[in-house]
Amino acid sequence: MRDKEITMVVPDLTKREATQMEKDIINMKSKVAPKAKATVAVGKASNFTSLMERVRKGIGD
Repeated sequence: MRDKEITMVVPDLTKREATQMEKDIINMKSKVAPKAKATVAVGKASNFTSLMERVRKGIGD
């Protein structure tokens, strides 16, 4: 049954670290759950609320 999801917040990253984590998450999702939908949002902590809203809307299609 596909009824689980992961929500992840990783603060205090440099731009380089955030970019690398984004790539790694996308690659891992493709390997582990290739048919699952996914949205990754990377941005400043001050924009956290709007980032999370966009992520939820992107997955909720």
